[in-house]
Amino acid sequence: MRNKWGHIYYPYMNSNFFIREFLNTPDKINLFLNINKFGTELEKRILDWYCSNAYLLKVYKNYVTLFYENLVLDPISEIKKIPNEYLEYLDLNKLNKPSGSSYLSEKEFKSKIGDKEYKKQHLAKPFQELSSLEKRKIDEIFTILEINIYNAFEASSSLTNL
Repeated sequence: MRNKWGHIYYPYMNSNFFIREFLNTPDKINLFLNINKFGTELEKRILDWYCSNAYLLKVYKNYVTLFYENLVLDPISEIKKIPNEYLEYLDLNKLNKPSGSSYLSEKEFKSKIGDKEYKKQHLAKPFQELSSLEKRKIDEIFTILEINIYNAFEASSSLTNL
């Protein structure tokens, strides 16, 4: 669960505005209804993500997509995608330093932070745990919801082929 109150998609699927603007096809409405009733936790989290980002995906067409996997493996190349006028807000000295508030701060991870193969193995774990059926379902959800700026499997394809 994202928070103590449950998934955030539920109020959205009961909003006339959201239905009209973002669930504007029978396939999208049926997808939400089916996942709400029969979906896995992963599928419900995808709906949460969609509801949080649907407006931005629809309104902002001039965006840059940065992938977390690429930020970890090759941060400089990924950051070069950001327009120069926004780079002044970034502290590039913090790259390759794990957060002080996460398990990534542990000594083992810190000692291997420069090891690209270790990073690949670490990043690949969640994708390796997904079954082919789960991956197909995620792709189907993305297709129905017309999410075409982000494909986790595309971003991680080099990770899962270790």
